[in-house]
Amino acid sequence: MLFQFVAKTLGITNAYGDLLQEDKVNKVKEIKAQNETVAFVGDGVNDAPVVALSDVGIAMGGLGSDATIETADVVIQDDMPSKIPMAINIGKQTKRLFGKIFHWHSVLKLLFLYLGQEDLLRCGKLFLLMLV
Repeated sequence: MLFQFVAKTLGITNAYGDLLQEDKVNKVKEIKAQNETVAFVGDGVNDAPVVALSDVGIAMGGLGSDATIETADVVIQDDMPSKIPMAINIGKQTKRLFGKIFHWHSVLKLLFLYLGQEDLLRCGKLFLLMLV
């Protein structure tokens, strides 16, 4: 089964597939009631409610319904589920990069605030304004 392959690739221990619409909704509610994080992959009209309920909704965009695509957090345009691990890795890398950028931006702002307070940037105020 494809869902088992994706789960194994991502290191996910619990994965469910081949469920009917009402079973999908019930399973997501059951998992969320245990304070677990739910990622759901869907492509049909009947998947839109579950995509909306899940913490991370992933829609297969090529042949997927508009309702599912609009509710999803992530849309994979070419209907290749094998790209889900790649999308997750891109998200993790982006989060890591944003954290580094935010850290250094904060350090530089504090440095310039300190230097400005000490009046050490008298002639560099234009430079300070450009960085902020």
